[in-house]
Amino acid sequence: MGLAVLVYAAVIDLRTLRIPNWCVVAGWVAAAIAGAAHGEIRGVWLGAAIGASPFLLIHLTDPRSLGFGDVKFAAASGALVGVVWWPAALLSCLVALAMALIVRIIHPRPRPFAPCLMVGTVAALIAASWAIDQGVIST
Repeated sequence: MGLAVLVYAAVIDLRTLRIPNWCVVAGWVAAAIAGAAHGEIRGVWLGAAIGASPFLLIHLTDPRSLGFGDVKFAAASGALVGVVWWPAALLSCLVALAMALIVRIIHPRPRPFAPCLMVGTVAALIAASWAIDQGVIST
């Protein structure tokens, strides 16, 4: 459910350049419930911190370059990734930044960032799930 709400938020951001707070809160709640169910509350918090930290620094450095809604979205997506394997939240950030760079090169005008974060989140979830299934990492 949390992933679906964040996808919806990314679509809204794509259309309006705004991320509704209720979507971010719903993502957080879903991550907290999933984390509690799997005994991964620590992973939820670490994933959120890793997911949000680079974007918070960017926002604090230049608020016009990245909105605080994107920072909140990154924290919620990191929390969701943290349920599976919290270090994968770093991969989520890297994929989102790489995608944003590619989009920026192709379309120089300002673009919403939540879709890039969403792609990073899905990539991190897939990579972490695959690595766990293959026995590369253990939780």
